[in-house]
Amino acid sequence: PIAIRGLATNSNVKITDAQGRLVFETEAVGGQAIWNGRDYNGGRPASGVYFVWATASKAFNAPEAVVAKIALMR
Repeated sequence: PIAIRGLATNSNVKITDAQGRLVFETEAVGGQAIWNGRDYNGGRPASGVYFVWATASKAFNAPEAVVAKIALMR
């Protein structure tokens, strides 16, 4: 599992591929979100760079939104 820490409690967290396609979505619990490295269908995404989008507000363009990158190597 991949832990994404330092988030606001109940933040909305989305993980997308480099083309912007949604791979996974969850909610942060206790300031941490966990991604098991799988997509919505339980499949294993290809190796590559994935973006983590997190915000405690309803809009991802809000000033408190965060974007991070994860390099996934299979």
